[in-house]
Amino acid sequence: MPHYDIESLRTRERQRTARTTNVVEVFRAFREGFLSLLAQFSEEALALALDGVVRLARKADDADFIDCTITLNHYPLFILSTTEAIPLDALKDELVCRMFVYSHNHPNATPLLDVSFHEKPDNRFAASAQWFTSEGPAPLGSAFPFGPEGSSMAGQEMAEHLLGLIYRFERSWREKPTLDAIRIDRTAARPLGFHTDRGSA
Repeated sequence: MPHYDIESLRTRERQRTARTTNVVEVFRAFREGFLSLLAQFSEEALALALDGVVRLARKADDADFIDCTITLNHYPLFILSTTEAIPLDALKDELVCRMFVYSHNHPNATPLLDVSFHEKPDNRFAASAQWFTSEGPAPLGSAFPFGPEGSSMAGQEMAEHLLGLIYRFERSWREKPTLDAIRIDRTAARPLGFHTDRGSA
């Protein structure tokens, strides 16, 4: 029977648990900054009668899971996030939390936007985002390393990147709308610059 240093494994486990707890706590503040700016924007847009906006609504809202909807520039968006903090790469030890923005509420939908929140040395953090086009992923925005006190502001800055992306697009007809797009979704507008799982522009 192989010999394992159980005490060493336990020490490593405790260290990982402490790091995970810290990363998740700071990520929650980042995520709240992101959502609060979107909520503020939607309320102000509605007050000024801006078309194509539906206020941010939280379908699920607890410490570990966020499920929100918002409509911006006539595009419905679905924001989901857990507080799972694990490495992006199994060979690296850097813990990462993620938040996803979808443009379709279908089980096989893939993200429009992937926001990654990274653990850095010395209790610093960084955030980056990429959005997915028909040509592949493209960087949207990033936040330079910041401390826990700057996480909410970094989340707000990331939300501003999302708003800038959404309001770059003008709605236009799909070349060949799918049957579901007309019969179920009641829209034949092109998706947000990328191919979807239910037919492309």
